[in-house]
Amino acid sequence: MRRLPRTGRWLPLALAALAAALVYWSPALVFWEATGFGDWQQFQHQWEAAYVSVVRYGELPLWNPWHCGGVILFGDPQAQAYSPLFWLLLPFGTAAGLKIFLVLHTAFGWAGMVLFARRHLGVGPAASWAAALLWAGSGFFAWHGSGGHSAFLPFYFAPWLLLAWRKAATDLRYAAAVAGIMALVLLEGGVYPFPYFCLLLAFDGVVQIARAPDRAGRLAVFRAGAVALPLMLLLGGFRLVPVLNTMSRYPRPTAGDDALSIPEVIAMLTSKEYDYGFPGHEYVWAEYGTFIGW
Repeated sequence: MRRLPRTGRWLPLALAALAAALVYWSPALVFWEATGFGDWQQFQHQWEAAYVSVVRYGELPLWNPWHCGGVILFGDPQAQAYSPLFWLLLPFGTAAGLKIFLVLHTAFGWAGMVLFARRHLGVGPAASWAAALLWAGSGFFAWHGSGGHSAFLPFYFAPWLLLAWRKAATDLRYAAAVAGIMALVLLEGGVYPFPYFCLLLAFDGVVQIARAPDRAGRLAVFRAGAVALPLMLLLGGFRLVPVLNTMSRYPRPTAGDDALSIPEVIAMLTSKEYDYGFPGHEYVWAEYGTFIGW
């Protein structure tokens, strides 16, 4: 049987993932020019500052003069003005651009989990799409996406990162893909995804080494990491250097003494109704309860 062209094999998956993402975020798309609650205004403010710098003044978005008398945008770890997608979405403005940003990340994560489930879990089409629904449609993304915390959206890259990482052990060219994805996370302000992805790669690397049938297989994993790590630092240096410089010059000390009890965790997993604020704690449910519940 004649194999489908590469485009013919990828296009149905891409279109189906995009359709799923559009349905998932349809409440946000009905009122196209409206913004959401929570962190929407904070991140749209950053987008708008960068948008005005580029479109109105023709300047690189390095400084935000419209916040607290002026703050460094280039050194903000959550700034997303350096993402390639930000520049592609400039013609749409910031309100619509952020929503397209949200939908495209969801579609990307959806497709990635379908592929990961098929190739590494060995399941069929129905089960792979069920895995994608549980991943891309989980409460974590529902909370942070609807709350406008777009710096969490690079977590959608996780299936693609693991696909590239595991392939890099047998084909070193994929180490460049690992480094590229990690650099993209930094460009998109992924202040939380980046360190968690570092831990994910380290953990999965240990698992691969433990499962390797021989010494050559173990060395292949080490070789993939030895290539991916310096590439990641070189590609991500554009963001890592200014962010580390800014944070060292202007530290933000926090107490970090908040904690959850076991009964509170159980309540998060089982409660059907609750207030947005979490009683007795400084943060809200969106920052604790990332699971919708049974």
